Amino acid sequence: MRRTALILTLLLLPVGLLPAFAQEDAAEAVLPDETSTEPDRVLFDSRGDRVTLGDRMIIPADTVHRGSITSIAGTLDVLGRVTGDIVVVGGDFNLDGTVGGEVVAVLSDVTLSESTRIEGSLVAVAGSMDDPGASIGRDRVNIPLGLTLPGLGHPLEILISIFLWWILLGLILMFFAVLVLAALVPERVELLAEEFPVRWPGALLLGLAFSVLGMPLIYVLLALSLIGIPLIPFAFFTYVVLKWMGIAGIFMFVGQKLGSLAGRRITLLPAVLLGFLVFGLIKLIPVVGFLVWLILGWLGIGLVLLTRFGKRRKQVHIPPAVQTPPVVQTEQQPEATPEA
Repeated sequence: MRRTALILTLLLLPVGLLPAFAQEDAAEAVLPDETSTEPDRVLFDSRGDRVTLGDRMIIPADTVHRGSITSIAGTLDVLGRVTGDIVVVGGDFNLDGTVGGEVVAVLSDVTLSESTRIEGSLVAVAGSMDDPGASIGRDRVNIPLGLTLPGLGHPLEILISIFLWWILLGLILMFFAVLVLAALVPERVELLAEEFPVRWPGALLLGLAFSVLGMPLIYVLLALSLIGIPLIPFAFFTYVVLKWMGIAGIFMFVGQKLGSLAGRRITLLPAVLLGFLVFGLIKLIPVVGFLVWLILGWLGIGLVLLTRFGKRRKQVHIPPAVQTPPVVQTEQQPEATPEA
């Protein structure tokens, strides 16, 4: 099942605005070796974690990949062993080996085998799964694509289905954008997650003021300048990308907190995904979900502005003061005058 055109369009929307934010993070990109079986394009390689976009990645048999793998709009074949988590979005996933962590597939075709072994949980959402009897260590969750509401009257069922599909499409777009931001600027997302528990009150006030007063003022000034009218969509798009980057940091914070409650340390991308699932379920609640996501957006943009776009503050090294030994004053004895 291929959805490359649609998925790549959604994924690459924020990329045009990211160079200014990703200059410091670009140094972490690693190109694969010519003789390696890794994909042609590796977006992010740190601590053994891999994120690929639109490529095929193969973990051969009798091979161990020490880290996590995230495949976006591509194909992932695992014949050996992966020690970390696996996340597949909008692609194909063939597992005939062993995964030491969790496996999450969204809008993807998942093919397992009888020799497949997953030590963690298997979660497949809005896709297809062929499972002849794989060994799953924990939970097995399969939510196929399609929303049916039996027992309701025909007009009401149509209205509710339209409402749910509208929310689902918005969540899918949000998920792709947040995942790409977390993969391209991981250090900034991690800093936002670290700063959120300390700065959330100020972030909420600043985000509310900027969203309600700041952005409308920017739109008015651009419209009055005439030449700035074409920049209004760009300004709106920049605001949305920055807000989503802040929300990604909040997702990571929530995901890591939930992982710590379960006694597990969750890495960046699985934590973002877990936080997204929590808030995604909340959004399905009428009225409450709208209010929670409205406040979440204010927190996201405010957090990004407070942290200067998720940039770490430079530590100013102040050398210790040199202590000089105290000066001891001695009393001078008066010179004796010779007797005549």
